[in-house]
Amino acid sequence: MRNGTIGTRKAIHLGLACAALLPCTSTANERAGSEPPFSAAEIRSILAHGPWPAPSPRDPSNRVSRKAEAVEFGTQLFFDPRLSAKGNVSCGTCHVPERNWTDNMHRGIGNAEMDRNTPTLMNVRLGRWFGWDGAADSLWSQSIRPILEPRELGSSPRHVAELIRNDEQLACRYRNTFGATPSASNDEAILVDVGKALAAFQETLFSSPGVELPSGSIGAQPATSMRLPTRTARL
Repeated sequence: MRNGTIGTRKAIHLGLACAALLPCTSTANERAGSEPPFSAAEIRSILAHGPWPAPSPRDPSNRVSRKAEAVEFGTQLFFDPRLSAKGNVSCGTCHVPERNWTDNMHRGIGNAEMDRNTPTLMNVRLGRWFGWDGAADSLWSQSIRPILEPRELGSSPRHVAELIRNDEQLACRYRNTFGATPSASNDEAILVDVGKALAAFQETLFSSPGVELPSGSIGAQPATSMRLPTRTARL
């Protein structure tokens, strides 16, 4: 009987000792499994592709790039159909926020049907060449093309300039953005500035969280909290 008791005690002690070792073994295994199986050289190579999200530098060819006043001005212009010759089409007609800044159509339609579909503007700031044909080397110059294209907004430098000069609110936003009143005679200069304000707004449209943006820009807000002009709600 005594031998049986001693054997039982040894078994209990052995079991407790094994149980005490299990957490240490498990933790060690978990630690080993959580560590990436990469060498130091491989890790350096991986990190060389970063950082991500990609930094958002200012466009050196656009003096109002990332400027908060330009973003606000560009936002208003983007959804204003008065930029078009007939007052019926805006940039937001084809680049619809709720449709990922496109229109989900086989071909874009402004004043007439286009040759291609409407590209999304999401992450457009990361581009090097702009437009389906890559004809523009800056976002602001690309922003001017649909304004003048007859099948899109079908406008002209004179039409755009007169709108900016004669609308009190637009003229005020222009002054706040560019530090001067709209030129009384240089229509082309005003058109270029409109393109640059539009580009400043489009630079805020991105899909990666954590990118620093000017205060109040649409891209800095959750999609559910975006406040857009009332006229875009029906698009």
